Amino acid sequence: LAEIAHQEITEISPLNTAIETMEKKNRELRILIDSYRSKKDQNANPLTMILNGTVDAVVMGGIKKYEEAFFNVDYFRNNPGDGDSILYLKRVIIDQVDILQDGIDLHGRICPENVRPLHEHIMEQYDKMRQDTSCYRRELGITPGTPGYRNSLRTSTINSSSSLNRYNSTLSRNMRSRTSMISVASAEDSSASITAGSAGGRRGGGG
Repeated sequence: LAEIAHQEITEISPLNTAIETMEKKNRELRILIDSYRSKKDQNANPLTMILNGTVDAVVMGGIKKYEEAFFNVDYFRNNPGDGDSILYLKRVIIDQVDILQDGIDLHGRICPENVRPLHEHIMEQYDKMRQDTSCYRRELGITPGTPGYRNSLRTSTINSSSSLNRYNSTLSRNMRSRTSMISVASAEDSSASITAGSAGGRRGGGG
């Protein structure tokens, strides 16, 4: 019998598990929605089931569970190194909100009349989901109108770690940009104060 020379066990944290679960659902939604763009057979049943199941699950407690588990002061106090991962999970949630919007728009065009009541239910549940997550969108500064934003949703994220690294790099650049803007503004204010002081001194000397 061959002996095991080396064994490595990788433990995935509950937070990373939540991220991977959301990313997996986002990929599933996007693949199905995109498949309808090339289909001649517009059978709405698969789309109806995934939209209804996803929206109901979120509204009935999916996001609340994340808030109770991760989006609170106690968790951050005990896990200060998870700040970027928490932001990334919120970003993935917002991605799902916008992917669902695409799916619901498509569903409204292809669903038969006898499914209309269910479509209305999906829309009502989706509106609740969008309202519940609007604070994440404001926190992250994400708007659907941002150039290239919709296209970015089509890129399926396969590895949570690499996705998080890319997000962290973008976040760092944004923070450096904001810091730079603040520094420039402070320098301009200081320069204006020095100029005003010098002018006042010359006026005083001239008097």
